[in-house]
Amino acid sequence: SDPDALNFDEGVHIHDDDLCIYPEEDGILYDVNGDGGVDILDVIMIMGYILGSADLTEAQIIAADGNADGGVDILDVVAAINIILNG
Repeated sequence: SDPDALNFDEGVHIHDDDLCIYPEEDGILYDVNGDGGVDILDVIMIMGYILGSADLTEAQIIAADGNADGGVDILDVVAAINIILNG
């Protein structure tokens, strides 16, 4: 773990020098449910969050925003599905 980072949730930290938010080394982008892989359950969670029917923790939001554009949206859904399809 980075001693200069602000650790605020499991598997996630913010490094204040460059304002970069990213999962820890053991995190997997789009693994929203934290089961170690990206699958349809992660896509369902991302869609639920986008549609407002599901709440996510800070760590889950960061994992869901895998393209790191500052928001969880359909582009993240498409990227997660591409990861699933391309294995």
